[in-house]
Amino acid sequence: MQWIHKVSKPKPHEFNHVVGIDVLDIKDAAGTRYGFLNTACYGTTYQQAFVVRDTEQRFTKQRSMSTSICTWMDKMGRMAKSDLM
Repeated sequence: MQWIHKVSKPKPHEFNHVVGIDVLDIKDAAGTRYGFLNTACYGTTYQQAFVVRDTEQRFTKQRSMSTSICTWMDKMGRMAKSDLM
């Protein structure tokens, strides 16, 4: 069997060129669950996390995008590309 290794050229080390977005689910000591929208700039490794869900609220794409727009994009500007993890 032949193994194929996929490679790509390095991403540019520019601020806000490629931003990764994912959701973290964390419980505190009392057992309360929180959902965080984690955004990280690949070029500079700048990272921010925002609470998007507490207790048993459902995480939705709309809430994710509105949080992203109200926080990251308002302060940092529009990203060239986003990578949903």
